[in-house]
Amino acid sequence: MKLHDVLKAISRAAENLTQADSCTVFSLDHAKQVIRPIYSSEEAFNAEIMNFELPVGQGLTGAVVQDGKLRIQNFDDDIQLARHVPGTTDEEESLLSVPLVSKDIVIGALTLYKNGNAGSRRRMPKT
Repeated sequence: MKLHDVLKAISRAAENLTQADSCTVFSLDHAKQVIRPIYSSEEAFNAEIMNFELPVGQGLTGAVVQDGKLRIQNFDDDIQLARHVPGTTDEEESLLSVPLVSKDIVIGALTLYKNGNAGSRRRMPKT
């Protein structure tokens, strides 16, 4: 089985479990201290998402990678930690990001996105 297929299966399972609209898996480049997407289930903005990198500590996902603790941000939170991915819509959404850890070392993050409003249309993401 290829890595893409494994990440797709993990993402779909996480989406189904949490009733999320989409999922992005990020990998940490320890040397450069940036995180990069390695898989995104969001087809509409896949090119924009896959070409986005985020410094460790910035945005919700960057903070999760930095401190190794999961974070949740509801669309109506006063503290808006998430960063907008250029080229994607700027609609409200809720995020859940969890660190990916191997042998007590953070190696990336898995971030799930849920539309902030009950609309049926898919949109994407902040990180």
